[in-house]
Amino acid sequence: MAGPRLHVVILAGGSGERLFPLSLPDRPKQFLRLFGDSSLLQETVFRARLLPYTTITVCSIRKYEETIFDHVGNLDVAISIEGKEALGTAPAIKSVLDNFQANQYCPSGDVFLFCPCDHVIENKGNFAMGIQKAIEQIVGTDKLMLFGVPMRYKDSRLGHFLANYDDEVIKFFEKPTSGEIDYLLSHNLKTYWNTGIFLGTFEAFEKQFNLNKRKPIGSFDTFCLARRNIPLGSIMVRDADSWAWDDIGNWESLIRHIATMRR
Repeated sequence: MAGPRLHVVILAGGSGERLFPLSLPDRPKQFLRLFGDSSLLQETVFRARLLPYTTITVCSIRKYEETIFDHVGNLDVAISIEGKEALGTAPAIKSVLDNFQANQYCPSGDVFLFCPCDHVIENKGNFAMGIQKAIEQIVGTDKLMLFGVPMRYKDSRLGHFLANYDDEVIKFFEKPTSGEIDYLLSHNLKTYWNTGIFLGTFEAFEKQFNLNKRKPIGSFDTFCLARRNIPLGSIMVRDADSWAWDDIGNWESLIRHIATMRR
């Protein structure tokens, strides 16, 4: 029996302001070649091609359309332009889902993987295995899967979430304060950094949007996940520690990552 169709959507509309002046308004972080000959966007596409994908789509804004084509135009991916300016990952994800439903085919049962394009994942093999195991776990359900890295130190620039020992997400904080991180740690459960990678069936994502009746705005994390009460079992977590993941979000994290590479 064939597995579900997997649609990988790479979110590439960010401005990368925290790496100024290396990252500029017309050349944000995802287009930089920081660690080799390939840009962060290209590396994200290369990882996606290790998966049993049906489609790969790069989602961005009009301003970056030409640059995206220059970077991935020869990599057999679709390019989806969602508007003139970035409004956040929540409206981008909702728009992609709506477009699939309206313009391609009814995606009932299809699995969607939404990925940021400006992170580093050094162990691509473990990434591919982790995603495939997660697909097997959630297919046929309306559960959403998050991928988290166990928190190693306090870092308020990253999203955090708390999970119980059944790997069910209990609470989510987008860029928590130091006090909120202490609150998470006080539960003596599992506290993760959020990688910003989301996996689920079409129905699972639609369910998350339907739980919030407002028009999608801002990040998917804040809009759909940062609710006071998350129904147990509706959002699961898989440990992505073996991926060697890092968020190159600012100069501090970039310098730390380079120092780690040189050890």
